[in-house]
Amino acid sequence: MKRACLVRHGCFPWDPRVWKEASALRDAGWTVDVICLRREGDAPSENIQGISVHRMPLGHKRASFSRYLLEYAIFLFMAGAALARLHLRPRFDVVQ
Repeated sequence: MKRACLVRHGCFPWDPRVWKEASALRDAGWTVDVICLRREGDAPSENIQGISVHRMPLGHKRASFSRYLLEYAIFLFMAGAALARLHLRPRFDVVQ
C-alpha cells in the first residue's frame, strides 16, 4: 500500500483544501498522514475517517513579521522531527 504525508502550516480538518487532498488519496487506496498545527481543544493525534493526523503543539497567531517567521521556523523544525519519526518504517512514497 502506498503512503503519503501532507505537511501543512494550518489546522486539519478545518482547511477544506487539505481535507480534499487527503480524502482523495485515502479513497485511491493510499495510507495518509497529516502533520499540522493544533488549535485549542484539538487532540495531539487522532484518526479521522482513515486519515492519521499528527498535530504539533503550536498554534497560529497573527502578529509581527518577525513573530510570523519565528512561528514558521519552529513549525518546520517540529514537523521535520515528526516526519523523520513517521518515515522510519514503513517509508512514505510521497511527502507534500
